[in-house]
Amino acid sequence: SDGLPHIRIEHRPGPAGPTVSDSVANLALFCGLMLFFLEDRNKLADMLPFEQAHQNFYQAAQHGLNCRLGWTENRLLDARELLLTELLPKAHAGLSLAGVNPADIDRYIDVVKQRIEKNLTGTQWQRDYIHLNHAQIHQMLSAYINHEKAGSPVSQWPLEPRS
Repeated sequence: SDGLPHIRIEHRPGPAGPTVSDSVANLALFCGLMLFFLEDRNKLADMLPFEQAHQNFYQAAQHGLNCRLGWTENRLLDARELLLTELLPKAHAGLSLAGVNPADIDRYIDVVKQRIEKNLTGTQWQRDYIHLNHAQIHQMLSAYINHEKAGSPVSQWPLEPRS
């Protein structure tokens, strides 16, 4: 409002859920990576040009876990491979460096790992549920809410309707 340039950063790992455990797991991944790269702030910026990060953002937004992302040393990796082999171990290390309880680290990093291995995010679960059950949106939403209330991570949600 004062005419000066400003920046607004939207931080969406938390609300992406869909459950509390998924949300905490998303934040553990994010915070772990930030803590890991905090040790050498310029390292990643030098290794991954902004333009590549920008392209990766849109690839991930459009295709979720089913995309290929540019990474360091001019490598092009499947998103799941990048997460499992590069990013999850770094997030784990960052949280460990910060003194987070090892059991909590393992628990929440495992929630992310299960989603990656099953290629199942909240959005993908919704799509799969509707497709496999020939469901209407209100039927899917009802099942989604019931699963969310039960509290188990989305990677453990069944795709068939409950009787």
